[in-house]
Amino acid sequence: MIVNDKLVFRSKQFPENTKPFTLIQEHAARAYLLFFALWACGLYLYIANNLPLLWYGIGGIFAVFLLSNAAGVIQSKMQFVEIGFSGNFFYMVNVYDIAFNKEIRYYPSTFANANKDGVNMYVNYHGQVIRLKREDWQLEWDELFTAFYLSGEENRQENIEY
Repeated sequence: MIVNDKLVFRSKQFPENTKPFTLIQEHAARAYLLFFALWACGLYLYIANNLPLLWYGIGGIFAVFLLSNAAGVIQSKMQFVEIGFSGNFFYMVNVYDIAFNKEIRYYPSTFANANKDGVNMYVNYHGQVIRLKREDWQLEWDELFTAFYLSGEENRQENIEY
């Protein structure tokens, strides 16, 4: 889709809700399950050994909450849901950027160096190699790769000296 003279691709996981707390909690759900399971195992050991539970219970719930939210923030920073192209530059927006209204950072398309191997696409973005999965982008998969290739090709043609 074209928005404000930019070619924009959105994944199927683009959030409808932009409230920070709910977005982070959605991405922290798996971590909550894991940390609560670990906490329950420790609780079982405390009960089996007749140890006092008060401080373990309070501290454990607090630790589960903090660790799960930290994992949710990390997970939301790893999930890119929008990619846009504007001239010779492109940008990628993750869920964390949407939740906290971070500014869009453009990156030259020449350095994207997009590679595709069936179900994954690898893109260089601000010193990181980002892996995009085909299942997240479904119908726009080939168009997205073509956009990376063409925008980078335009830049390479401009930089050739004759």
